[in-house]
Amino acid sequence: MADDVWTLERFYAALETRGGRDGGVPLIGSWTDERRAQVRDCLAPQCQALVGTVVPDLLRTDAGEERSNQSRGNVVADFVSDRLGCQQLLVEPLAGGGYPDRRAVAQDGFACALELKATSSWNDGDGNRRVLTSSSTKLHRAMRDGTLPSPPMHLLVTAIFSLATHAITAVRLDFLEPSSVVNVRLEASTSQALLMRGEHASERFI
Repeated sequence: MADDVWTLERFYAALETRGGRDGGVPLIGSWTDERRAQVRDCLAPQCQALVGTVVPDLLRTDAGEERSNQSRGNVVADFVSDRLGCQQLLVEPLAGGGYPDRRAVAQDGFACALELKATSSWNDGDGNRRVLTSSSTKLHRAMRDGTLPSPPMHLLVTAIFSLATHAITAVRLDFLEPSSVVNVRLEASTSQALLMRGEHASERFI
């Protein structure tokens, strides 16, 4: 593997090292053909049924305010999530913020991490960033309490919708692997609380 190529497995290993958990349990497992087929066979009918379905209140809130792009994506994601799953495979929310938002759990106890994204367009050559995860905290918690296995498999569901018709146009399933290629960017963020604690000069004009 080239030094400049990042995979999910490499990203999670680096994340663990930065968190002082070097050499810990892997945070992403490989899909078996049987499990992938099981999940696909359950979700495929719901995905196909969603195509053409109009998403209510997509552009504006109940109060009539225009939604942001992020808000529209959240509306679509929740709409699709409520309609995914079958008797053999339930889609459930995972409490707390961070990745993953949800899990899919089968009757035999199998569970996988499930993240749902939404976009108003899909272009095979589009290189714009789609943030997947930046922390392993929620994964570790789910693995500790048995909500997810160790290591968990990861499923990314993308709902594609039309701003013109407000309808779902496609649903894509990506069964992510340890070898799945990702972009990694080191970021520094601040907050009002951190700025108040910061050892630097500041001025406020009112």
